[in-house]
Parts: sequence; C-alpha cells; structure tokens
Amino acid sequence: MNVYQKIEFITRVQLRPGSPEEVQKLRNLGMPEEACAFFRNFEPSRCAEIAKVRLYAVDDVLVENPDAVPDCDVPTLGYVVFATTDRGDAYCFDTGTEQNGGPSKVVLISHELNWEGKTREEVLRLAKLVVDCFERLLERLSARNWAPSRYIPNLRADR
Repeated sequence: MNVYQKIEFITRVQLRPGSPEEVQKLRNLGMPEEACAFFRNFEPSRCAEIAKVRLYAVDDVLVENPDAVPDCDVPTLGYVVFATTDRGDAYCFDTGTEQNGGPSKVVLISHELNWEGKTREEVLRLAKLVVDCFERLLERLSARNWAPSRYIPNLRADR
C-alpha cells in the first residue's frame, strides 16, 4: 500500500484528482509546486483528519488562507496554509525556504498569537518546524504511529 492509499484507508476519505482550475487557484495563492502536484493527483474529497492533522480539500484551503486566523495575516509573508490541527493551529508551507527549486519546509503557526503587523522574520522565529518537505509529512501521517505532539513543542508552553 502506498502513502496515498494508507491515508485513504486511515481517514476513510477518498483522494481524487483535483481540477486544473482549482490547482491554478492554489498556484495563485503561492502554493509550492510539490503541493500543487499533490492536489492535482490526490485532492481529498473532504477534510481528511489523521493524527489530529486536518488535511484540507482545495475549497477549504482557498477559504483558510485569506479569511481564517492566523492564515489571514501570514500568506503575504510567504506562508501558505494547507492543513490545521484539531485545535486550529495552521500547518503552512514556508515558501521562503524553497532553494534551487527544492521543496518548501512545513511549519506550524499558532492561532493564539496576533500575527498582524509581524515581519517574516518574526513569524519564522515563532513558527515550529514540522518537516523539511510535504512528502515527509504525508509519510509520517500514513505511518499511523506518528503523533505530532512528540515532535512539536506545545506552543503555549514556550510563550
């Protein structure tokens, strides 16, 4: 069973090809190419929750980025939201970490902090690195034994 089949099995959510128009909307948000490729081939038919991570369908991603907290404040700084925790913190691609066409790192940004007026450097200092690429996140989620809390410090504890 490959990573995508495992995610479907665990979440009971069908992964299906996204439409070219939807994928283009993601590109317009600044979504990195590796994520666009995922949504082009394996878009969740609805929100897929696994290990307290809510992986969104394209329509939800399009709502999260401009309208939801913290997402409404961070996309202009190079962070694109594609998932959240079950408590509302945002999993984002840090598009500023793409180098030489390499993948974007995935960071976790708290919904409890005020991001308005923050610089990219301030957000980067407060964001928690989750994995060095999206594919690694999908692999860990599909492993079933990965608990994000083991890898990500409690955001309240270090404030």
